[in-house]
Amino acid sequence: MCGVPWPGHQVMLKITDPSHVRMHLDILESGSRRLVVPFCRTRQDGRVRMGEMPEEHRRVHSCGSLLYLTKLEDVRERSNGEYRFLATHEVRGRVSINRLLNPAVLFCDDEDAQFETEYPRGEVRILDDHDVEVHNEDGLRNLPDWEPTEEAWTELNGLSETLEEPRLHGSSAIQELGGSSWRATAVFELLTRKLRAHREHANTYGEVRKWIKEEQKAGRLPQSLPEQLNACKLGVPPVLVEKLKRAEKGRPELREEHWLPFLRILAAGDVNERAQLLRKMVCQEKEMARTAVMLKRMLAE
Repeated sequence: MCGVPWPGHQVMLKITDPSHVRMHLDILESGSRRLVVPFCRTRQDGRVRMGEMPEEHRRVHSCGSLLYLTKLEDVRERSNGEYRFLATHEVRGRVSINRLLNPAVLFCDDEDAQFETEYPRGEVRILDDHDVEVHNEDGLRNLPDWEPTEEAWTELNGLSETLEEPRLHGSSAIQELGGSSWRATAVFELLTRKLRAHREHANTYGEVRKWIKEEQKAGRLPQSLPEQLNACKLGVPPVLVEKLKRAEKGRPELREEHWLPFLRILAAGDVNERAQLLRKMVCQEKEMARTAVMLKRMLAE
């Protein structure tokens, strides 16, 4: 999965590939109801096709989330045959993956996946396995790192408001996250994702506006343009048109630099280490926002 299922959360998966169907039926028959979801690169449709990936992306993170199956619904009729099952899981903990036993299945192509029932297996060591309530209250607010994190996040909120960027609404929203390092990390990861989408959108439209002004100055475009513009008809370079399309979707490509700090938190030894890593990330984002506000004010003068 190209994402992190955080302990204490619920995960719903639409099951269609024969191997995933077989895996869920097997864990039901065995009575364990547990499966491991590690972080790895996927396609846009969520499928792992490592044979299609560049070699540097053919990796599986060594720390995975431990899911517990709570509900398995047959949704063939409801989905007009598009999906076999809708599987609901609780994320009850984490595992350390020692080795994959059959990594070749990760290189199946779409044609093979229609018939292949073998799913990835591995040797793992369970790091923690608790009811979700335990993960949702791990005492983050009682640790010395939470107060500076809360202060930095509150300042970040104010700076984001000045920049008209995504943010949490109200200091109480931040305070409520102090019960769980997992919940606080999950919310911050989602926030940084929204920030990246917002900034990519703003930067792309800035590039287009700059191009239009240059074309107008050169006399290739009229000074007066309608409010609704068609980028292709306007002659916007294809590279910029593609960037516009991606920006409009609001789903920027999340590179490894985005995920690595969060994967370190997932693999951290305890709540103290998670709190320290989270504080560092929030403070870094705050400093970036400070710089952006300073530049905005300088340019406005």
